Amino acid sequence: MVKYNSQLQEFIAGWCGGCTGLVVGYPFDTVKVRLQTQSAFSTVKYKSGMQCFLHILRTESVYGLYKGLASPLLGQAIINAIIFSTQGNVIKYLQPKGTTLPTMKNSFISGSAAGFFQSFICSPLELIKIRLQMQNIGRESQTIFSDTGTPNKLTPWSCVRNILRYEGIIGLCRGLGSTFYREVPSFGVYFSAYDTLCKMELKEGQRIDEASIKMSLFAGGIAGMLTWLVNYPIDVIKSRIQADGTEQGKYKYNGFMDCGRQIYKSEGIIGFKKGLGVTLIRAFPVNAVTFATVMVLLNYMRRNS
Repeated sequence: MVKYNSQLQEFIAGWCGGCTGLVVGYPFDTVKVRLQTQSAFSTVKYKSGMQCFLHILRTESVYGLYKGLASPLLGQAIINAIIFSTQGNVIKYLQPKGTTLPTMKNSFISGSAAGFFQSFICSPLELIKIRLQMQNIGRESQTIFSDTGTPNKLTPWSCVRNILRYEGIIGLCRGLGSTFYREVPSFGVYFSAYDTLCKMELKEGQRIDEASIKMSLFAGGIAGMLTWLVNYPIDVIKSRIQADGTEQGKYKYNGFMDCGRQIYKSEGIIGFKKGLGVTLIRAFPVNAVTFATVMVLLNYMRRNS
């Protein structure tokens, strides 16, 4: 029998959970990004998530809904390893001896720490993902076209080369600050909401990962929806910043605050809500599947190690 250590268990469970959730929710994420960033491109306007979804299917086929999937899928292992191992180690450090169920405060702190450290990997991966998701929606996006003006099908690596060519090495860090603003509080809410709900059916002496599959699905889905309600305006700004600069390095936004001001000035409060409905619909199944997969695998490996 193979004996797994705790860090390896969290790595494997986190990777599997993250990849499962990513595949389930990726078409919704593509629609969300198109809705959030469409004001930067004059050739396509979507009035609703359904219209955007059907337009992508009609003009780009099912493949269009999964553009850029390879980048986050390949990076999901290290991201989830960082998230679950950081959260697990911090919660163990904060937890008083003799107790197994974390307090809401400790869940929030450990989740925020996980959000901070994973942002260094998450930000460039999401930058590449967003650029790939924006392919073929307008001639304005010069990173999508070759020097002859012929449309190119971007891969993650060619996308990186184009970013380096037009925006330099700093281009790969574009949106990192916005990612910190989003991820640190978001993961605090994420884990504290999940742990609080799971504790409803657990007793002291049990671990959070011993919650039933039914509760894990429910708590994960609710935690995901609450997280997006909290961070969505920041995510809109982050998406705009990372989709910006595609006209051969010409930027529309001069930082986080300037992007927020321009969105409010041109679109009002509604500009910060574009794609929210699609995101909330996506959040429940994605996070339910992610957490349930992680917890089932952790329990299985611990029982058999």
